[in-house]
Amino acid sequence: MQGLRQGDPISPALFIIAAEAFSKGLNPLFNENPDMYYQTKCEVKLSHLSYADDIILFTNCKEAGLNKLMQFLRKFEDLSGQQINHAKSAFIPGKKANLIGHRIKNITGFSMKALALTYLGAPLYKGNKRKILYENLID
Repeated sequence: MQGLRQGDPISPALFIIAAEAFSKGLNPLFNENPDMYYQTKCEVKLSHLSYADDIILFTNCKEAGLNKLMQFLRKFEDLSGQQINHAKSAFIPGKKANLIGHRIKNITGFSMKALALTYLGAPLYKGNKRKILYENLID
């Protein structure tokens, strides 16, 4: 059986179906393991945000939870045929996680980055609003 060629008219529809399956697969994983959720100071629980083919995963889990998340990602790759681009994937640890950044890297295979960074043209950072981060958007 042959796959679809890039640009095939049905490709976007199949991608949307796969993205929906990805999101719906993450929900039970996090609901069954509530310690995996990242929780903000306002007590908002996050697991992921997605836009088109960009996905940000949020987690506040120990090594066992991170292994479960990576197992989910590998299974999704196998079932969907889509591959995670490890060269474009990274993790941003919290203050305490900086000490175990090398262990996170070994589990995920992703590189470690620090805030501030740009995602979909908007700066991501922690702390007070910094006008300098938005100057290119204002211009």
